[in-house]
Amino acid sequence: MGQSAAIALVEVWGQVDTLLEEGRRACKPVQVEDALFRLFRHGYIEECYFSSTFLPLVEGDGRVVGFYESVIETTKRIVTDRRAKVLRKLKEQITLGRSLQDFWDQVREILREVPGDVPQANLYAFHELDSKEPATSNLQHPRDVLEYGSLGLDVWESREDMIFTFLRACESTEPIILDVREPHSPASPSKRAKHQEDRFHIARQKVILSPLRLSDELKTVNYFVMGTNPQRPLDEGYIDFAKSLSNVLVVSLKSIISAQESEAEQAMLE
Repeated sequence: MGQSAAIALVEVWGQVDTLLEEGRRACKPVQVEDALFRLFRHGYIEECYFSSTFLPLVEGDGRVVGFYESVIETTKRIVTDRRAKVLRKLKEQITLGRSLQDFWDQVREILREVPGDVPQANLYAFHELDSKEPATSNLQHPRDVLEYGSLGLDVWESREDMIFTFLRACESTEPIILDVREPHSPASPSKRAKHQEDRFHIARQKVILSPLRLSDELKTVNYFVMGTNPQRPLDEGYIDFAKSLSNVLVVSLKSIISAQESEAEQAMLE
């Protein structure tokens, strides 16, 4: 209270001032709906959405001397709706390919549309070790891990790092959160906002690794590795979205495996 708006809203003042200038010139209310503002709060630049009305305060001589602003934050609705939309699209539009590569190519094209939730992603097939086989032996076989193409994702420091992570993840049915690198942290909120704007991939902090276990009998486990948006909190909602996305992928992958097995059986009969 009592603080200049230019100071209180330093990281988005350019956007706000443009709206106010419009109201000054027209001397009438200015409305925005679900406008994106990247605010420094909770210790980081956060992607936020607001619907606002700026009402000009007019003196008797017709001069605009200030504004009254009514604000409703719509971030939760916007983020929830776009996540639900991509899940529906994956369910409805993925046509089952004849291979995992075909399948992942289709998934990747759909995920390109939601960089605010899935800025990076990849799919791997990892061949598990027999219990009698030493873990280190897996590092010597280049075909033990197959990568089906990346959506802007570069997580691993080395191949050994990737394989050991998959070995650890084989023991879990829940997503694993991986720290990738510390975010860039310039000195002031205004610089942070400028640095982050429209560049989710620059300050990637964490990725979610989800095992896609299609069958207890299969030796191969598929993994969906999803980068997270550092401008969104990695909260229960984000984790639930990653789980739901993984479940959609599992259903489609099972159908592909089943079709491949049926084709193999038919070929044997012929």
